[in-house]
Amino acid sequence: MASTEILAGVIYDLENDEKAINLESSRRFGNNLKASLEARFYTDTGKPLTASELYLSALQGRQRTRV
Repeated sequence: MASTEILAGVIYDLENDEKAINLESSRRFGNNLKASLEARFYTDTGKPLTASELYLSALQGRQRTRV
């Protein structure tokens, strides 16, 4: 039994004008064979944060939500 599935999504960060695009697809050929494809794309990401910068950013976000 043949079948095809497609899933796509976009996450848009308004604050930093960045996008994350996710694409997933699969195709079944008969009962025993299946091909899958997954892709992720990121736009305008700039310089990646270091682990300590990510940690500090997360802490600051928690402090803002507690107020």
